[in-house]
Amino acid sequence: MAALSGAVGGRKNVDRLIDQFAIAADVAPDLHLMLVGDGLNREMLEVQVRQLELQERIHFTGTVPITEVPNYMAAADIFTTASVSEVHPLTVIEAMATGCPVVAISSPGIIDCVDSGRTGLLTTRPDGGLAAAMVGLALNPTQRAEMSVAARADSNRYDINHTISRTLELYERLHSERPDLKRKQPHGRRFLYRQRMRSTLDRIFKQEENEHPLLNWFTPDYWLRDRKDSHDEWK
Repeated sequence: MAALSGAVGGRKNVDRLIDQFAIAADVAPDLHLMLVGDGLNREMLEVQVRQLELQERIHFTGTVPITEVPNYMAAADIFTTASVSEVHPLTVIEAMATGCPVVAISSPGIIDCVDSGRTGLLTTRPDGGLAAAMVGLALNPTQRAEMSVAARADSNRYDINHTISRTLELYERLHSERPDLKRKQPHGRRFLYRQRMRSTLDRIFKQEENEHPLLNWFTPDYWLRDRKDSHDEWK
Protein backbone atom coordinates (compact mmCIF):
# COMPACT_ATOMS: atom_id res chain seq x y z
CA MET A 1 0.00 0.00 0.00
CA ALA A 2 1.30 3.42 -1.03
CA ALA A 3 -0.30 6.47 0.57
CA LEU A 4 -0.47 10.24 0.41
CA SER A 5 -1.96 12.39 3.17
CA GLY A 6 -2.96 16.03 3.03
CA ALA A 7 -5.02 18.30 0.83
CA VAL A 8 -5.99 16.78 -2.51
CA GLY A 9 -5.13 19.98 -4.34
CA GLY A 10 -3.39 21.17 -7.46
CA ARG A 11 -0.06 22.19 -5.97
CA LYS A 12 0.43 18.66 -4.63
CA ASN A 13 0.40 17.32 -8.21
CA VAL A 14 -1.92 14.47 -7.25
CA ASP A 15 -2.90 14.05 -10.91
CA ARG A 16 0.74 13.35 -11.77
CA LEU A 17 0.99 10.96 -8.84
CA ILE A 18 -2.03 9.03 -10.15
CA ASP A 19 -0.48 8.81 -13.61
CA GLN A 20 2.75 7.51 -12.09
CA PHE A 21 0.84 5.00 -9.99
CA ALA A 22 -0.92 3.75 -13.13
CA ILE A 23 2.49 2.89 -14.59
CA ALA A 24 3.59 1.19 -11.36
CA ALA A 25 0.31 -0.73 -11.07
CA ASP A 26 1.01 -2.57 -14.32
CA VAL A 27 4.29 -3.91 -12.91
CA ALA A 28 3.23 -4.46 -9.28
CA PRO A 29 -0.26 -6.03 -9.43
CA ASP A 30 -0.76 -6.02 -5.64
CA LEU A 31 0.10 -2.34 -5.19
CA HIS A 32 -2.67 0.04 -4.09
CA LEU A 33 -2.73 3.81 -3.56
CA MET A 34 -4.59 5.46 -0.67
CA LEU A 35 -5.28 9.22 -0.82
CA VAL A 36 -5.94 10.40 2.73
CA GLY A 37 -7.67 13.77 2.75
CA ASP A 38 -9.95 15.87 0.61
CA GLY A 39 -9.82 18.92 -1.61
CA LEU A 40 -11.34 20.91 -4.44
CA ASN A 41 -9.78 18.67 -7.08
CA ARG A 42 -11.20 15.42 -5.78
CA GLU A 43 -14.00 15.05 -8.35
CA MET A 44 -11.59 15.73 -11.21
CA LEU A 45 -9.16 13.16 -9.80
CA GLU A 46 -11.92 10.58 -9.42
CA VAL A 47 -12.73 11.05 -13.12
CA GLN A 48 -9.04 10.52 -13.91
CA VAL A 49 -9.04 7.30 -11.87
CA ARG A 50 -12.12 6.00 -13.69
CA GLN A 51 -10.57 6.80 -17.06
CA LEU A 52 -7.52 4.77 -16.05
CA GLU A 53 -9.82 2.00 -14.78
CA LEU A 54 -8.09 1.97 -11.41
CA GLN A 55 -11.14 2.30 -9.14
CA GLU A 56 -10.20 -0.94 -7.39
CA ARG A 57 -6.59 0.15 -6.85
CA ILE A 58 -6.84 3.83 -5.87
CA HIS A 59 -8.82 4.68 -2.73
CA PHE A 60 -10.08 8.12 -1.65
CA THR A 61 -10.73 8.29 2.10
CA GLY A 62 -12.18 11.79 2.15
CA THR A 63 -11.69 13.99 5.19
CA VAL A 64 -10.10 12.15 8.11
CA PRO A 65 -9.88 13.43 11.72
CA ILE A 66 -6.34 14.53 12.43
CA THR A 67 -6.14 12.08 15.33
CA GLU A 68 -6.80 9.20 12.93
CA VAL A 69 -4.18 10.09 10.31
CA PRO A 70 -1.42 8.08 12.08
CA ASN A 71 -3.57 4.95 11.83
CA TYR A 72 -3.94 5.39 8.08
CA MET A 73 -0.22 6.01 7.65
CA ALA A 74 0.59 2.96 9.76
CA ALA A 75 -1.54 0.89 7.39
CA ALA A 76 0.64 1.96 4.47
CA ASP A 77 3.97 0.52 3.38
CA ILE A 78 5.14 3.57 1.41
CA PHE A 79 4.44 7.29 1.58
CA THR A 80 4.54 8.94 -1.83
CA THR A 81 4.10 12.46 -3.13
CA ALA A 82 4.62 14.24 -6.44
CA SER A 83 4.81 17.69 -4.83
CA VAL A 84 7.70 19.94 -5.84
CA SER A 85 6.81 23.00 -3.76
CA GLU A 86 7.37 22.03 -0.14
CA VAL A 87 8.99 24.31 2.43
CA HIS A 88 8.90 22.10 5.51
CA PRO A 89 6.97 18.95 4.51
CA LEU A 90 5.09 18.01 7.66
CA THR A 91 3.17 15.19 5.98
CA VAL A 92 6.48 13.61 4.96
CA ILE A 93 7.86 13.84 8.50
CA GLU A 94 4.61 12.52 9.98
CA ALA A 95 4.67 9.54 7.63
CA MET A 96 8.29 8.82 8.53
CA ALA A 97 7.30 8.86 12.20
CA THR A 98 4.93 5.95 11.53
CA GLY A 99 7.70 4.03 9.77
CA CYS A 100 6.80 4.81 6.16
CA PRO A 101 9.71 5.08 3.73
CA VAL A 102 9.19 8.01 1.37
CA VAL A 103 9.02 7.99 -2.43
CA ALA A 104 9.13 11.54 -3.76
CA ILE A 105 10.61 13.98 -6.23
CA SER A 106 13.96 15.46 -5.23
CA SER A 107 12.98 19.04 -4.48
CA PRO A 108 13.61 21.76 -1.85
CA GLY A 109 12.22 20.84 1.54
CA ILE A 110 11.91 17.15 0.83
CA ILE A 111 15.65 16.67 0.27
CA ASP A 112 16.19 18.18 3.73
CA CYS A 113 14.06 15.47 5.36
CA VAL A 114 14.57 12.34 3.27
CA ASP A 115 17.92 10.58 2.95
CA SER A 116 17.52 8.92 -0.44
CA GLY A 117 18.56 5.29 -0.33
CA ARG A 118 18.24 5.11 3.46
CA THR A 119 14.87 6.55 4.55
CA GLY A 120 13.25 6.57 1.12
CA LEU A 121 13.83 7.00 -2.58
CA LEU A 122 14.00 10.40 -4.29
CA THR A 123 13.95 10.86 -8.03
CA THR A 124 14.99 13.75 -10.24
CA ARG A 125 12.68 12.46 -13.00
CA PRO A 126 9.07 13.50 -12.28
CA ASP A 127 7.83 11.43 -15.22
CA GLY A 128 8.74 7.78 -14.79
CA GLY A 129 10.96 8.16 -11.75
CA LEU A 130 8.18 7.99 -9.18
CA ALA A 131 6.69 4.90 -10.79
CA ALA A 132 10.06 3.14 -10.83
CA ALA A 133 10.70 4.00 -7.17
CA MET A 134 7.25 2.79 -6.11
CA VAL A 135 7.76 -0.49 -7.94
CA GLY A 136 11.25 -0.88 -6.50
CA LEU A 137 10.02 -0.63 -2.92
CA ALA A 138 6.79 -2.53 -3.52
CA LEU A 139 8.71 -5.56 -4.77
CA ASN A 140 11.48 -5.40 -2.16
CA PRO A 141 10.06 -6.00 1.35
CA THR A 142 13.53 -6.30 2.88
CA GLN A 143 14.52 -2.84 1.69
CA ARG A 144 11.16 -1.45 2.82
CA ALA A 145 11.66 -2.86 6.31
CA GLU A 146 15.16 -1.39 6.60
CA MET A 147 13.99 2.01 5.38
CA SER A 148 11.01 1.88 7.74
CA VAL A 149 13.28 1.59 10.77
CA ALA A 150 15.58 4.34 9.50
CA ALA A 151 12.68 6.67 8.67
CA ARG A 152 11.16 6.30 12.12
CA ALA A 153 14.52 6.97 13.77
CA ASP A 154 15.17 10.05 11.62
CA SER A 155 11.77 11.51 12.44
CA ASN A 156 12.92 11.95 16.05
CA ARG A 157 14.95 14.94 14.88
CA TYR A 158 11.66 16.78 14.64
CA ASP A 159 10.34 15.83 18.08
CA ILE A 160 8.85 18.94 19.69
CA ASN A 161 11.09 18.69 22.76
CA HIS A 162 14.17 18.74 20.54
CA THR A 163 13.06 21.45 18.13
CA ILE A 164 11.68 23.75 20.83
CA SER A 165 14.96 23.59 22.77
CA ARG A 166 16.97 24.42 19.66
CA THR A 167 14.62 27.27 18.73
CA LEU A 168 14.78 28.82 22.18
CA GLU A 169 18.56 28.48 22.24
CA LEU A 170 18.72 30.37 18.95
CA TYR A 171 16.44 33.14 20.21
CA GLU A 172 18.42 33.42 23.44
CA ARG A 173 21.71 33.64 21.54
CA LEU A 174 20.43 36.25 19.11
CA HIS A 175 18.88 38.23 21.93
CA SER A 176 22.09 38.16 24.00
CA GLU A 177 24.02 39.62 21.06
CA ARG A 178 21.78 42.69 20.81
CA PRO A 179 23.59 45.94 21.63
CA ASP A 180 20.55 47.44 23.37
CA LEU A 181 20.78 44.84 26.15
CA LYS A 182 22.87 47.34 28.10
CA ARG A 183 19.64 49.16 28.78
CA LYS A 184 18.00 48.41 32.10
CA GLN A 185 14.76 47.20 30.53
CA PRO A 186 14.80 45.13 27.32
CA HIS A 187 12.26 46.45 24.86
CA GLY A 188 11.03 46.19 21.32
CA ARG A 189 8.93 43.77 19.31
CA ARG A 190 11.54 40.99 19.33
CA PHE A 191 11.66 40.93 23.11
CA LEU A 192 7.86 40.83 23.33
CA TYR A 193 7.69 38.06 20.74
CA ARG A 194 10.22 35.98 22.67
CA GLN A 195 8.28 36.45 25.90
CA ARG A 196 5.01 35.48 24.26
CA MET A 197 6.59 32.43 22.66
CA ARG A 198 8.01 31.27 25.99
CA SER A 199 4.71 31.77 27.82
CA THR A 200 2.82 29.87 25.09
CA LEU A 201 5.22 26.95 25.31
CA ASP A 202 5.01 26.98 29.09
CA ARG A 203 1.22 26.71 28.88
CA ILE A 204 1.49 23.78 26.47
CA PHE A 205 3.90 21.79 28.58
CA LYS A 206 2.04 22.48 31.83
CA GLN A 207 -0.97 20.60 30.47
CA GLU A 208 -1.66 17.18 31.88
CA GLU A 209 -0.11 14.32 29.92
CA ASN A 210 -1.93 13.69 26.60
CA GLU A 211 -4.33 16.55 27.32
CA HIS A 212 -3.13 19.18 24.86
CA PRO A 213 -3.75 18.20 21.19
CA LEU A 214 -0.66 20.05 19.96
CA LEU A 215 1.57 18.21 22.42
CA ASN A 216 -0.06 14.92 21.44
CA TRP A 217 0.53 15.60 17.77
CA PHE A 218 4.25 16.19 18.13
CA THR A 219 5.00 13.56 20.75
CA PRO A 220 6.74 10.57 19.09
CA ASP A 221 4.57 7.96 20.83
CA TYR A 222 1.49 9.50 19.21
CA TRP A 223 2.76 8.48 15.77
CA LEU A 224 4.31 5.14 16.71
CA ARG A 225 1.22 3.09 16.01
CA ASP A 226 1.30 -0.68 15.63
CA ARG A 227 1.76 -1.20 11.90
CA LYS A 228 0.56 -4.82 11.99
CA ASP A 229 -2.76 -3.92 13.62
CA SER A 230 -3.33 -1.12 11.11
CA HIS A 231 -2.53 -3.43 8.21
CA ASP A 232 -4.99 -6.01 9.52
CA GLU A 233 -7.73 -3.40 9.94
CA TRP A 234 -7.24 -2.21 6.37
CA LYS A 235 -7.48 -5.74 4.97
